Amino acid sequence: MRCRSNLSISLTVAIAVVTLSGAPVDADEAWLDRSRAILEQAAQQPRPAWLDRTPEAAASVKQKALEALRGSQLPQALAEASAARDTEGRHYVLYASMSLGESGVRDLLEEAAGREDVVVVFRGVRPGQKLPEFTRELHALTRSFEEDRQPEVVIDPERFDRAGVTVVPTLTLEENGHVLAKASGIIGTRWLQAKVANAPGVESSTAPIDLGTQGPTKEILEPNLIDEFKRRVAQVDWEGKKREALARFWKNTTFYDLPPATADRERIIDLTVTAPYDVTAPDGRVVVQAGQRVNPLDLLPFTQRLVIFDPTRPGQPARAKSLGQDAGPRRVTYIATRLDRDSGWKALENLETTLGAPVYLLTPDVRDRFKLEAVPSVVEARGNTLIVRETRDGGRP
Repeated sequence: MRCRSNLSISLTVAIAVVTLSGAPVDADEAWLDRSRAILEQAAQQPRPAWLDRTPEAAASVKQKALEALRGSQLPQALAEASAARDTEGRHYVLYASMSLGESGVRDLLEEAAGREDVVVVFRGVRPGQKLPEFTRELHALTRSFEEDRQPEVVIDPERFDRAGVTVVPTLTLEENGHVLAKASGIIGTRWLQAKVANAPGVESSTAPIDLGTQGPTKEILEPNLIDEFKRRVAQVDWEGKKREALARFWKNTTFYDLPPATADRERIIDLTVTAPYDVTAPDGRVVVQAGQRVNPLDLLPFTQRLVIFDPTRPGQPARAKSLGQDAGPRRVTYIATRLDRDSGWKALENLETTLGAPVYLLTPDVRDRFKLEAVPSVVEARGNTLIVRETRDGGRP
């Protein structure tokens, strides 16, 4: 049994979604899991998840979202979806257009009302009209029908092409997407049923029974919806939209500034925690007992150096580069607290060229997790503790 609705429109839209989340840190119980997750990501991932809120990633997301709507992807998806819908079994199809006028369209809807073997099909929307407007118009025409008599209405341009329909109204009898019989200028399904019943070989015929024009017809007002999508997509200035999106990124980006370091200072962060409860493995074995002191660095070494700096302050880019070059075998991650909004992507490009490495923007998670207070700062491990070192411009690393 087919599901009834006032209007069924099949649209497939590609959407690029990026989810960036961080775990809350507001209870002692979270310390153990939080520390383990931070260190595991830092040690194993070339791009730590907790640093992935970057201009680079944001630009990529916007670009992919724009490209997903480019070309013929949307119309093609629409065609594939609509071709597979409402074609199973034998049923009557009333091909319609708003060129029939309100009373003409109502007559078609009345013929389909309360019947699961009849569907009314439109080719698209009026020139310049948007889908929501067309949908509201059709809903207004079907509002007078009782709930159990709602006619089935779809927008399916591919169906018009498959049935060779060029004028309305056109009535067909179809089975599994194959047209058995067709007549124009008439909407009476019982008339067509009688004609088919008296026509020999309709079941085995590969060509539809063409009963010709039985009454007045009108041209189809609505252009093919798929062609219309292609036309509208082709008119979009995608490069301009991309430029606008990239420009908006820097305008809307929130920077998390830190004051300049006024003196060389070193602080120690001890990740040791006391387990508030037993930590068990999947097999039930107790890995950490309640009350036991645990330091994640004993199991997951922190092998990189974070360099946090303010590129807009004179001397700090050079200082950051020096701190990175002195990292030895450690992998270096450069984190900027802010960039010049006016130069935006150019400033980022120049900075990455200077450092010879990617640059990430500071997020509240990173700032809070490593208790950052001033720039430039370096975060790295020493034994089973984390060391945060603030250095003055020109000071020794």
